Amino acid sequence: MSIALSLNAGASHAARILLARVLQQIGWLGCLGFALAATASTLFVVAWRAHVAEVSTRAPLAAELSVAASPAVSPRPDSADLPVAAQLPSLLTLVERATVASGLEWRIADYRLVPATADRPASLEIRCTLKGGYPKVREMLGQV
Repeated sequence: MSIALSLNAGASHAARILLARVLQQIGWLGCLGFALAATASTLFVVAWRAHVAEVSTRAPLAAELSVAASPAVSPRPDSADLPVAAQLPSLLTLVERATVASGLEWRIADYRLVPATADRPASLEIRCTLKGGYPKVREMLGQV
């Protein structure tokens, strides 16, 4: 038992010597800077894990959007078809869900079909009033 105690005492003494050398080299302010950098790194890891968990919970909504929108969108750009009129309310509902899931406030929306011209295909124009930050709008557009 005395051998174990002497080993622990030796380790403690070595730690004190190492701490004294570090303090001599970088000083108290250097140690404070190192502690702040370690704290910032820890907080970044915690925030990143929370972000990954949040994104993984949103994956079903993105999958639902892609599955619901896939019959309405043709895979070939030269034959882009618009959804039929009966599908427009469900498409707008999916856009609204993505908006609310992104943390934006959905106030009002209006849509119209823009007919095809010689230089561009027909399109669906959705105009809506949203309240929120730019990153949230980008996130919503990425989901849609």
